[in-house]
Amino acid sequence: MTMKKLIPLIAFFAIAIVIMSCKKDKKETFNYTEYPDYFVINSHQIDNHEEFLIINDPSVLNSVFHPAATMDNQVLISPNDFKKKFAIGITKEFNNVCNCPVMTIKSIELIDKTIKYKYTLTGFETTGDISCDMICRPNLLIMVESDYFTSIEFYENDNIIKTINFPD
Repeated sequence: MTMKKLIPLIAFFAIAIVIMSCKKDKKETFNYTEYPDYFVINSHQIDNHEEFLIINDPSVLNSVFHPAATMDNQVLISPNDFKKKFAIGITKEFNNVCNCPVMTIKSIELIDKTIKYKYTLTGFETTGDISCDMICRPNLLIMVESDYFTSIEFYENDNIIKTINFPD
């Protein structure tokens, strides 16, 4: 093969590699609704002090979460919401703390059919020898449409801590 024929071939492969790398990590339009007025029911047992829940049934939601009774202008989850949506909950449990950590959503994106759920956990301080005897259960609860994703990656303070894959 002559050099004149080789140059277009090399250029073609270089362009193909650039195009393939640009298609990686394709972000898709994605909406979610946050429900900050829900708390974890005291009787619910949290496994190993943390849980990542994918809920597609209102009875399961009601066994874990309950809306706060004293909040004004609550946005509540309707049983009809589960026809096309999933609830995604994150619960933590901290024992013998003097202050309750705060969990906040940093970002939630849909990239290549994977939800990248990033949140921060701040304000947690070890009490050392001080006994405060307080238990706190910070949580996050959102709803997403069920047709858009095949897996969820949970990132706490920018570190991936859990992946849940769904069968096709």
